Amino acid sequence: QIISALQDLYRLRTETFCDTHDLLECNCTNEQGGCSSVPVEQRVIAMGELLDWKHYFKPIRESDLMDGALIEASDKITFVFQTETNADQ
Repeated sequence: QIISALQDLYRLRTETFCDTHDLLECNCTNEQGGCSSVPVEQRVIAMGELLDWKHYFKPIRESDLMDGALIEASDKITFVFQTETNADQ
């Protein structure tokens, strides 16, 4: 069962832009900000935190990536979750 779960984790799913976004059950239209389709209380904390992250579908603007390596690979990226942290905290 563990091997099957690991294989499933890395299985390429061409029918979706982003498995993680699908798990959030988000009904956004590629707008910045969080999703609100399912109450945060009903989710695992880690998934609930993603609701507050910005998310972008392909095509992703270079100004949204803010990272040289991601910009270089932007033609291969279909979806990005983004958050900012404060290093001083």
